[in-house]
Amino acid sequence: MDTLCHAALVCCILSALAGLVRTFWPQNGFKPVINAVLTLYIITAVLHAVSGLNWQNFDAQLQNFASQSAPGEDYTAYGAELAMQESAAALQKLLRQSGIESVVQPQAGGVHVRLVYPADREQAETLLQNFAGDLPYTLENTQ
Repeated sequence: MDTLCHAALVCCILSALAGLVRTFWPQNGFKPVINAVLTLYIITAVLHAVSGLNWQNFDAQLQNFASQSAPGEDYTAYGAELAMQESAAALQKLLRQSGIESVVQPQAGGVHVRLVYPADREQAETLLQNFAGDLPYTLENTQ
C-alpha cells in the first residue's frame, strides 16, 4: 500500500508544480513550446517514479487489500421485492387503462388483485392471463 501511496503522491506533486509554472509564466509566443516541455517533463517524472516501483509487492498489496474488503451485500431479496412491486404497479396501470377499477397489491409469491366491480372479473381474468406472464396472481371480488 505504501507503493501506491508513493506513486499517488508523486503524481499529485508533479501536477501541482506544473500548474503553478503555467499559472505564473508570462503570456508569450513560446506557450506551445513551454506546454510541450512541461508535458515531457511530467511524463518523464511519472515514468521514472513508476519504474522504481516494486510491482510484485504492489500486486501482493492489492490482492491483500481486496481480500480484506468487506463482503458484498446480498440484494437479491430486495431486487425480488422491487420487481414484485413494479409488476403490481404495471398490472394496476393495465387494468386501469382497460377501465377496470381494482386494487393490486404485491404479496409473497405473487400479486393479489381485488376487483371493485364483480362484472369486470371476466375481462380482468383475460387481461391477467395475457399480460401477467409467469407472475402468480390471485383474483378476488370485493362485493
